[in-house]
Amino acid sequence: MTTNSVLYKNRERKNNTLTSLTQKISVVIPAYNEEKTLGKTIMSVLDAGIVSKDIYIIDDGSTDRTEEIATIYGVHLIQNKGNLGKADSLRDLIHHRELANEYEFIALLDADTMVDPGYFSRMLSQAERNQDVVLFIGQVKSQKHNWITGARAMDYAYMHDIYKSAQSKYSMITVGPGCASIYRTRALKRIQISNDTLAEDMDWTIQVYRKNLGRILYVPEALVYTQDPETLWDYIRQIRRWYSGSFQVIRKHRIMSRLTRIDLELGFLYLEGLVYSLLFALLPILFPYMFFFHWSWVKKIAAIDFMMLSGFAFYASVRNRRPDIFLRFPLFYITRYINAYVLLESFYRVYVKREVIKKWDKVKRYP
Repeated sequence: MTTNSVLYKNRERKNNTLTSLTQKISVVIPAYNEEKTLGKTIMSVLDAGIVSKDIYIIDDGSTDRTEEIATIYGVHLIQNKGNLGKADSLRDLIHHRELANEYEFIALLDADTMVDPGYFSRMLSQAERNQDVVLFIGQVKSQKHNWITGARAMDYAYMHDIYKSAQSKYSMITVGPGCASIYRTRALKRIQISNDTLAEDMDWTIQVYRKNLGRILYVPEALVYTQDPETLWDYIRQIRRWYSGSFQVIRKHRIMSRLTRIDLELGFLYLEGLVYSLLFALLPILFPYMFFFHWSWVKKIAAIDFMMLSGFAFYASVRNRRPDIFLRFPLFYITRYINAYVLLESFYRVYVKREVIKKWDKVKRYP
C-alpha cells in the first residue's frame, strides 16, 4: 500500500462523523488528462468531509496519469471508451447509470477546482433550511498565479458580490457554474443533459426556470478555488467557449421570447455586453476623430474609466487579500479588449453565421 493510500484511509476514518445529510451527497468530477490538478481536487473534497465512496471521477479517455491518480484515493472511477465529452459523460453517469436515484444531492466540480473545508457543510446547511431550493451555487475564487488570474479574480469579485447576490435575491441567477453547484436530484432527474451547447451548466440552470423545478440560491460563504488560464491564448480559448456556449443557450431557450425575470436579466446583460463590446471594438477607429475634435471628452471618459477599473481592482484586492490584483490592474485593459472582441466574434458565429460549434477547447493545466 502506498503512502498516499495509507494517508487517505486514515483521513476517511477521521471523516466518519458526518451528518446524515452529508451522507446523502455525491461529488462528480469529470476529468480528461487532469494529472496535474486532480489529486489536489480530490484531497480538498476529502478534507471537506466527503468520503471516497461518494466521490465519482469520470475518466473521459485520458492518456495521462488521471486513472492512476484517481485509483490512489480509492474513489469510484468511471472510464469512458474514448473521449465522449463532458455533457455525454455526465448524462451517462447521472441518468443512465442512475446515480441520481442513489443520492439526494449531487455536487459538480471541475478537476482543477479545490473546495474550501466548509464548502459542503455550508451548502447543505442551507439545504436543510430551504427545502424549495433545488440548485445551490457557491462562490468561485481564482487561484493566484499571474496577472491573468489576477484579472479573473477581479471579475469574480464584483460578479459574485454584486451580480450573483442581487440575482439570487430576485430569483434570476443566469448560470450555476459547473465548478461550484449542488443539485437536488429530484430536480436533476428532470433536466435534459445534452451536448448541443458548450455551456451545459448554463443550459441546466435555464432548464430549472423553464420547467419550474424550484428556486436557485447563491451561498457566498461556500468557497471554491479554480485554476484559471495561465497564458493569453488559453484565456482566449476559454472565454470563446464560454461566450459561444452562452449564446447557444440563449438561442436554444429562446431568451426574451417570454417576459420572465430570467429572460429580462439575460437579455439585458448580453445586450449591454454587446453594445459595450462594439464601442470598445470601434475605439481604435474612432480615436483619431475624438482626439482632434473632442479631446476634452476623451480625457474625461478616460479618467472616469480609469477610476472605475482601479476601484474594482482595489475592492477585489482587499476582498481577496491579494495586493497583486491592485498592483497589476493596468494590465487588465488587455483582457477587457480581448473580452470585447471575443464576445462579438462569438455572437457573429452563433447568431449570424449559425455555426454548429461543438469543439471543446480545453486549456492547459499547470501545477
